[in-house]
Amino acid sequence: MTFKKIAKKVKQTKEELEVKRQRVLIKDVVYPILLKDSLNIEDAKMVLGATSIAIKQAYSNLMVKMEVNELGLKTMISKGSENDRFRNILEAFENENVSNAIKLIDGLAEAINSFQREESTKRPLSDLKVELL
Repeated sequence: MTFKKIAKKVKQTKEELEVKRQRVLIKDVVYPILLKDSLNIEDAKMVLGATSIAIKQAYSNLMVKMEVNELGLKTMISKGSENDRFRNILEAFENENVSNAIKLIDGLAEAINSFQREESTKRPLSDLKVELL
C-alpha cells in the first residue's frame, strides 16, 4: 500500500470514528435528556434552539475578547512570497480582536468590490484588455 492510500484510509477511519462519536453523543446522551423531561416536540426544539443560541453567543463573546495573534495562524503558514502577503496582513491585525478584524477585512474586500463595480460601469468595453482565442 502506498503512503497516499494509507493516509487516505487513516483519514477515512478518523472521519468514520467522528461520525460514530457524534451519533453516540446525540442518540445516547442528548436525546435521552430531552425524553427524560417528557417534552413535547415544540418544547424540545425550543430547548435545542436556546442551547444553540447560548453557545453561539458565548463564542461571539469570545471572538470579541480574543485577539488575532491568539489564533496561532502565523504558525500554520508556510514560507513563500504569496504567504508573506497573507502573513503581513495577519501581522497588521494581530492586536485586533477577532470579531473586529473580520469586520475590517470583509469591509475592505466589499469596498474594493464596490469600487470595481462602479469603475466597470464607467469604463468603455474598448478599454478592456482582452485576449480571445
